[in-house]
Amino acid sequence: MKVVPETNAVDQGALATGRSSAPVCGSRRVLSVLLVSVTLTRATLTIFAILSTEFDQRFLYGDLPILVQLADGFARPAVAAVGLVPFFFRYNRKSVLQGMSLAGCVCVMCMSSILDLLAFLFALPPSSTTTPFTFTGPMMGLCWFTRFGQTGVACWKLALLGWRKTAVGSLYASSCWALLYVLRSYLRYDQLKEFLESLAVVGLFLGSLGLLTAVSVSILFYEFIVKQRMLRQIADQDLIRKASRAAWFLLLGAFLLLLDAIYLPLVEFFGHEIGLSPALFLTFDNSLVLASILVLGGLVGPAEMLEQDEVLQELAHMAFTQKKRIAFPGRVNPNSQHCIVSFPGKYAEEWDAAVRMVEVRSGACSLACVFLTDQQSGLGVHKENPENPSECWCRSLYGRVPAAAYISIVEGPETMTEDDLRFKEADAKAMGQILVKKEGQSDEQWKKDKKDAEISAQHKCEEVNFVAPWGCQWFQDWKQNVDEAVELRQTLHVFYFKDRVGCGKVPWQKLSNETSVKEARQNGGLGASQTAEVAYLEKCGYQFEEHDVAEFYSFMETHKTKH
Repeated sequence: MKVVPETNAVDQGALATGRSSAPVCGSRRVLSVLLVSVTLTRATLTIFAILSTEFDQRFLYGDLPILVQLADGFARPAVAAVGLVPFFFRYNRKSVLQGMSLAGCVCVMCMSSILDLLAFLFALPPSSTTTPFTFTGPMMGLCWFTRFGQTGVACWKLALLGWRKTAVGSLYASSCWALLYVLRSYLRYDQLKEFLESLAVVGLFLGSLGLLTAVSVSILFYEFIVKQRMLRQIADQDLIRKASRAAWFLLLGAFLLLLDAIYLPLVEFFGHEIGLSPALFLTFDNSLVLASILVLGGLVGPAEMLEQDEVLQELAHMAFTQKKRIAFPGRVNPNSQHCIVSFPGKYAEEWDAAVRMVEVRSGACSLACVFLTDQQSGLGVHKENPENPSECWCRSLYGRVPAAAYISIVEGPETMTEDDLRFKEADAKAMGQILVKKEGQSDEQWKKDKKDAEISAQHKCEEVNFVAPWGCQWFQDWKQNVDEAVELRQTLHVFYFKDRVGCGKVPWQKLSNETSVKEARQNGGLGASQTAEVAYLEKCGYQFEEHDVAEFYSFMETHKTKH
């Protein structure tokens, strides 16, 4: 293992992320000053308009006490600013969800700023007879417009949860709904406008909004229940803690969407009757929209929490791979400084977690190990050994493979699940094995079937020169991943069976010796493929760190790359 030069903390962060932190901090300070300046300017303009005798604020506040007006004049700009604060600390530029959330929050701030300008652009003398709520109609249009960001975030959230088609459909439907709203609100043709204002059309209009909201809310509520059930089946305590928060935020997001869909139409139709102040209404509306965007965008919660979109993708990955065998070619993360080069496959839950983490978490370490499931992924395929061009890797890895390797026996198909039996049949086909199933034969016939299979397996084994039926493509793919990790100067890591760290090693030259391999595995800590992997690492002189598989989850947490 090559020695990495010493670096300070700033340099290490730059190496991990591939960018210097200095420009980021500088731009953050500039944006902070800009946000504070805009907020204070907005508040000053609003408060000045309220206190000035030259402007009539009745169309915004009615006869509300002056202290309430002043509080609102400061609160509305502050609410918009607070909605942008999380992006200074939690924003990940690679996250589409957070990018859409930022756009939505900026949209709310811009629409809210328009109200501040109304006090001057439409200023009225004190003697004017203008009554409150004159500007409620245009203001409702602004409020509905701020829902574009909220809708985009909600639809992307559905896509992250695996509901991609539903998300696309909801996005298109919401766009059509917005177009209808514009036509209904601003169309000047009297006859068509009268039709659009009819009770039936208004009912259809609100019904379609309710349907869109019901779809999103129902899915979020359903996903909350499903995620909570899934968390009871996994051992990763860190993921359980973080995913549990993400699941509860799904429920909170569903509640906020439902509340928004109910209250806004009520305000539009009954705001005049209840004497609602447009300015106070807009302040509350901005607060609700920003809250829903931040919750659905994963921008609230403890700073040490995983990005919520990554957490949800992990859970979606778990749901998708349940009762399935998914081929994995390995993954080398160029931004990581660590690589797992050997892992015991018999610990299925930990292996599934390793694959899930490296495929979903952007900061996860590399995983050089591969898993082949069919001929397309490389199962049963052989690759030439460059050290012995006339042979594949099988001779060095296994020596002469016995004929028994070419037989796949199923003693009791009725005791197996449909998935297990299907996997067994698929493996036999991919590896060219002879599959023998006991399906009601007499004992004598069963013995004869197995004897015939042994004879056929012997012939097949001789025909292919005693190479392994599962092939050696896996080793070639693994070797390429390891070479890439070494080239990136990543620290290599090997995991052993529980309480068997360092046990079961076999020199590369003795891998083809069946006796040596059997002796090593009697009390060893390595799986079959691991024995070859570790032997090759030692042959090449690659240094590696050794770990107990019981340390796996803590290892993945402590060796992740910070954003």
